[in-house]
Amino acid sequence: MKKKILISGSYGTGNVGDEVILERLLSLLKGHDITVLSQGTDYTTKHFSNINVLPQTPSWKLLRIIKDTIKLRFSLLKNRINFLKALIDADIFLVGGGGLFAEMVPQVLEFYLHQIKWANFFKTKTIVFGVGIGPLLTNAGKVNLKKTFNKCVSGCLVRDLQSFNNLSSVGLGDKATVGPDLAFLGDYQNKRSEGAGSDRERVVINIYPVFGDASIWDNAEARHESFVKTIKGTINYLLGNNYKVELLPFGTKSDLAFSRKIAAFFPTNVTVFEGSNYKAIQERFSGALFSITMRFHAGVLSFLHGVPSLCIDQQFKSERLLADMKLEELLLCLPDGFHKPGNKDLNLNEIISAIEALINEREHVLKIVEAYFLTKKGEAQLITRDFLFREGLVEGGL
Repeated sequence: MKKKILISGSYGTGNVGDEVILERLLSLLKGHDITVLSQGTDYTTKHFSNINVLPQTPSWKLLRIIKDTIKLRFSLLKNRINFLKALIDADIFLVGGGGLFAEMVPQVLEFYLHQIKWANFFKTKTIVFGVGIGPLLTNAGKVNLKKTFNKCVSGCLVRDLQSFNNLSSVGLGDKATVGPDLAFLGDYQNKRSEGAGSDRERVVINIYPVFGDASIWDNAEARHESFVKTIKGTINYLLGNNYKVELLPFGTKSDLAFSRKIAAFFPTNVTVFEGSNYKAIQERFSGALFSITMRFHAGVLSFLHGVPSLCIDQQFKSERLLADMKLEELLLCLPDGFHKPGNKDLNLNEIISAIEALINEREHVLKIVEAYFLTKKGEAQLITRDFLFREGLVEGGL
């Protein structure tokens, strides 16, 4: 059963969500000979053992390859060559997980489809695993995805029903199985101990900068300042009610810089966790009273640590999760008109009301969260194992 598997995804940047996905993926594929394409080879090598690591390839657009050749960018050319060698040597090319097949940044969709086409050229079996599909915004993107998946992909496990519907809308429903986001394979744990007996409880806030690009969002500067003002107001409310506030950037430089910017308004009262280890970052949820999260996986990991989260949603991910949990009262919407239609900014009074309701119903919410994630993990294990069995990567399916 042991196979050589080449994995491609958004790994090595330190983004906690992506690194957790890789951790879960490697656990599922234990016993195989694994090579991971990483955007940060030092990071991946440091944090993951018993795998081979190669640099993620640059763009496969012909113009970029010609330009790199003319300018003698030997390292980029070498990365592409090493990828092709690894493809030839591999039994399986696995692309996943995460939101890799979307046109919010069209180059991302093109990039992974190019890699899949190379795998097909060398007759290396390709599976797409634990991914989000869409939004697909252009006819060209839809046609490219459909042709590539039809011709080159053996099987596809998507992480939510909307992704399945997006594939079905372009005639690829028969290619797809609906499964979990791989983060759901983690263990649920409730370790509410830190800060017990203190008159100042710890609240974790996970945020990242939004509305920074005027070419994408209308009224970007004003909306960014409105967002900053609301976050500052939320922190002032928490400090005024004797909560400890810790900002938890999720491993990327932009997240860290933005958290530092916000903390600078509260030089003696607000801390920023500046660790780079993805395991240490997610552990900061443990023991907190509650969290406020923007990144989808921050919300998931907060729940998995037995900490209820108010989820600020831009991309429908948290909205769908909370609807599935029947905890819509934990949703804070921030439409941006790009990922999610609308232009309504966060409202401080709504945030405060949601915080107060959560505090009053915290134990009830946690009972729902625990039951949901324990059930979800069981479902996730069954679905992923059966999919991998059908693709010849584990023994024994459903």
